Amino acid sequence: MDFFKYASPINFAIPSDRLTSWMNSTDVWISVIALVVFVTLTFVLYKKKDLKV
Repeated sequence: MDFFKYASPINFAIPSDRLTSWMNSTDVWISVIALVVFVTLTFVLYKKKDLKV
């Protein structure tokens, strides 16, 4: 059940935990991978839009 904390944005980074300790390496890697995936998807999906301004 510990895996589900990474699936929920609310339980991923509980504010009280962040005040007492920094993120562990697993949290950092998941954040970096998610950032890269979503930025890449943004650019790929934006190119597919048919916007003529």
